Amino acid sequence: MNKRLQVFISSTFDDLREERNATIEAILKLKHIPAGMESFTGEREDQLKIINEWIDASDIFLLIIGVRYGTLRKGSEKSYTHLEYEHAVKRRKPMFVCVMSEDMKVRKITKLLSDGKFTSDLLNVNADKLRSFREEATKENRVEFNSIDNLQYQITATLNSMQSNPKYNFIGWIRGDEIVDEKILSNVKAFEKLGINKVYTMPSEKPIKEIIPFVKEFYSIAYVSDRLFEEHRDEFRNAFENGAIIHILVGTKGSDFIKEIDPLEDFQAGDLSPKLDAVERELRQMVRIAKKRVPKDRLGKVEIRSFNTEFRNAVMMYKDKNSELTAHLTVMFAYKRAGHCMMIEFNEGSGAEDCRQYFDRVWELRADTVVYNSDLD
Repeated sequence: MNKRLQVFISSTFDDLREERNATIEAILKLKHIPAGMESFTGEREDQLKIINEWIDASDIFLLIIGVRYGTLRKGSEKSYTHLEYEHAVKRRKPMFVCVMSEDMKVRKITKLLSDGKFTSDLLNVNADKLRSFREEATKENRVEFNSIDNLQYQITATLNSMQSNPKYNFIGWIRGDEIVDEKILSNVKAFEKLGINKVYTMPSEKPIKEIIPFVKEFYSIAYVSDRLFEEHRDEFRNAFENGAIIHILVGTKGSDFIKEIDPLEDFQAGDLSPKLDAVERELRQMVRIAKKRVPKDRLGKVEIRSFNTEFRNAVMMYKDKNSELTAHLTVMFAYKRAGHCMMIEFNEGSGAEDCRQYFDRVWELRADTVVYNSDLD
């Protein structure tokens, strides 16, 4: 399947018409999709909102800097081009910046003046802002062009390089008739409905090491989860020190279900009680260290409760600073076949909400089984 990338073109308009047309042509020749705001002829109240939505929907942000800073948005000290750039940076949008060379700028200014489209005074408006913006925007992934042909060459080379770089993992666009397998299409629709973002085969490095330190809420239900807290104790401590709420449900020691795991599933020899104790020990120690390092009013809360239902899977959920819920459902099989387990990641959707409702119900039912509460430590 041929994945086509949507490239948002950001630049001033009247002085860079030729450059924008050349950019659109270069993008189309690569069979990608150019996007821009050519259709906007006057200022509208919702203009920037619509522009930002187009940037969000694009795979790449391409900025062209020429000889003008651009029109200031009403009520702002910044131009539309500058605000578009800042939005793309905020969204961590892959980007590259095409900067007009000094000799081409001289030729461009001469042409604009001779055509009578601009006066010298108009070209020099906000020159200091342009200089500052150029310095801000050209720190990374910058190319310089000295002609229209050279601009097209730079765009072609950079887009090809970015598309082949696996670090970007662009979403892109695919024609509907190129998805020939209806079964796959049906599965995609089901995944979208449930909010499934990824499916991981296990064992694998769970994608939580970089996430945990920044979560605001964290929830876990698993009959044993000692490895999670042993392997990521520093990350959990960082989250707790930054005010995170951490709620943990573990299996009840001595319950029939826990006793039956060994003979029925050959989970591992011996009593599981030490593993359950390890969860409490790790979190208790984490809290004590944090209380010595950080003022109490900055700390979060840790609470552990136990459950005795026959829940052989595991659910881990977290909310980020934007209160967006992500859930990981680990499908557990017998221990000897654990290499074939998988973890499903749900973003906002019915799957994530189902996981949260299940957790909340068990948490409520087990209110009288508190194993540990950091507020009482």
